[in-house]
Formats: sequence, C-alpha cells, structure tokens
Amino acid sequence: MNQITIERGAKEVAVNSDIKLVLYYANNKGRGGNNVTIMVVPAKAERAGTVKSQMNSALNYTRTSAWAGKVNFSKAVQEKLGLN
Repeated sequence: MNQITIERGAKEVAVNSDIKLVLYYANNKGRGGNNVTIMVVPAKAERAGTVKSQMNSALNYTRTSAWAGKVNFSKAVQEKLGLN
C-alpha cells in the first residue's frame, strides 16, 4: 500500500478486523509537507468530524503530505503509525 486516494477530503481505510485508518485532508489544498493527518483507530470507532475530536479514539497518528488527493503513504509513514 503506497498511495491512498482521498475522496471529498476524508476517507476510512480498513487495515484489518481490529483497526482502520482515518484520514483528514487540510482545507488549504496546498503542497505542504503535513497537509494530511492519518490516524489509526479501532475498527468500530466512528469517524469524527474533526481531527481534534478524533484524538479521543486514536491509537496513533501522524501527518504527511498529499497532492491532488494522492497521499504519501511511504514506509516511513507506515512505521510512524506502527503498521510495519
């Protein structure tokens, strides 16, 4: 898994039966180095409307870059999330 396409600003991606990724795309649509927040949450957790609200259920999180909906999901990002 090297790229995730984000539709309408946020997306959930099942990792396994226990956890999923919840992604939040920044409003700035910029090319910044941290315009996407990726959180690892329990699979049964509801996706919150904001990053701040989602922190309550986050097991881990990191920020990464994206451009045109293509999220940098490199090995380094996966390691930060504890997925390797």
